[in-house]
Amino acid sequence: SLIVVFLIAWGITAGIKKQNSEITVNLAEFEGLNIKNLLDSVSKVQTNYDNAVKNRSNLVSDKEIALAKAAEKRDSDLFLIDSLTLDAKQTEERKAAVYEEYEASILAINESFEPRIVSAEKELEEYKKQLDEYDTAKLESARQQEQALDSERRLHQLEIDKVSKKYEDRINEIQ
Repeated sequence: SLIVVFLIAWGITAGIKKQNSEITVNLAEFEGLNIKNLLDSVSKVQTNYDNAVKNRSNLVSDKEIALAKAAEKRDSDLFLIDSLTLDAKQTEERKAAVYEEYEASILAINESFEPRIVSAEKELEEYKKQLDEYDTAKLESARQQEQALDSERRLHQLEIDKVSKKYEDRINEIQ
């Protein structure tokens, strides 16, 4: 009787394998989709766009901090000059030197940051353009098609589970 159970189990397993191998998928229907690749591409471009936004924000913030430090140094130097007991000519000369130093630092800061900010803005515009090129309708269609494929996969798995359960119950009845 043990041999009979093994033969029945082997027969049931062979039947399940045969049923699974008979499931056909027409690849021609799915060749043009490349859903996963499309969504991956959009995700990469979105990540690059987000990084470009952060980069530009950091550059602008760093520039503003540098400008604030230059203004703070100017104000500090002017306060120091005002607190010294100097004659009017010396006070004006020192203040003029402080303003010249301040203007030079502002110029240096702008020369340092502006090209990088402009470059970051161009990069940002390019990624924005790439994102805009992905037609929202195509993306929505791709998502719906991916959901349909997932539903088909789940349905197929449920059918396999049902057949397996049916045969397992039969084997248990025979034992």
